[in-house]
Amino acid sequence: MDSTILAIRAITSLYVKRLLLPILVIGFGVYAVIIGLIWWIAASVSGWWWLLAIVPTLVVLVGLAIWTVVRVLVGRISPPMNKRQTTAAKKFIKRIDGVAEHIGTPKFVIIYRVIKDVLFRPTSGKTYIGEIASEPGEARREFDELRSMF
Repeated sequence: MDSTILAIRAITSLYVKRLLLPILVIGFGVYAVIIGLIWWIAASVSGWWWLLAIVPTLVVLVGLAIWTVVRVLVGRISPPMNKRQTTAAKKFIKRIDGVAEHIGTPKFVIIYRVIKDVLFRPTSGKTYIGEIASEPGEARREFDELRSMF
């Protein structure tokens, strides 16, 4: 497989894995708060209020299923990497985060663009990572270094 595609897959998989854990923690935190409120209402008013817990529990179960599917898919697209390749990919991700902070692009937009480029090859041939890497400076050097490792 092309080294550029492998590098993009490595960057995408590490980036998504980094975003998945906070989503899981925040989701369970919100669920705990909601269940705590339902417990308080049920203890204060009536035990029938526990029926209200069915809806957030179903939402959490569906969300957990979606989270698991995304995690498995990310594991599937991730190319096998050694420690040096993983370090280089993480270094490039830090560079992307720096660029995103400077231009004000939300991280979810960046990850969407990267995933879209991996799944559907752009007709112009220029991927989002390729556009960032074509900018002069450290990003291009880091991307070329990562690409040469595959």
